Amino acid sequence: MMNVYPKAEFDAQHSGFLFDVTDRMQPVMTKLKMYEATRGIWHKIPSELNLKFAFAIVKNVIKEVYSIESWEPANLSSFTTRKFRKKNVDDYYQFVGTLASDDVRKMFKNKRVTLDLNELKVDFLTVGLDNIEPTDKASLSLNQHLKVD
Repeated sequence: MMNVYPKAEFDAQHSGFLFDVTDRMQPVMTKLKMYEATRGIWHKIPSELNLKFAFAIVKNVIKEVYSIESWEPANLSSFTTRKFRKKNVDDYYQFVGTLASDDVRKMFKNKRVTLDLNELKVDFLTVGLDNIEPTDKASLSLNQHLKVD
């Protein structure tokens, strides 16, 4: 069967984070629910990279794109559509952002990502750099790099 989603191509102008939000998906997702699922909370996020975009990935397909304005320490009370079990959020962060421009969203929405974040056991990857950097969820370390195909 032919894959119906074209492959996403990333460059430095569109550098960002791929966030796997598959496990947070619901049959009906409002814009606010999708934003809150994507914006946080993320452990040990390399915010110093100053990447511009957050790509919400569901089953390896980009479902939404946000422009990242800033990063802040996780504040569980700032979410209205999500509940958290975690009480200690040290080293956890969330971004503040808006929907990316229509041009950027058209460029990336409904495009597939060839690396499976679930299979790699990572919550997010960086894209638009020379390499993709897996950030640890399980056994992968910050120093491991995977080349984009």
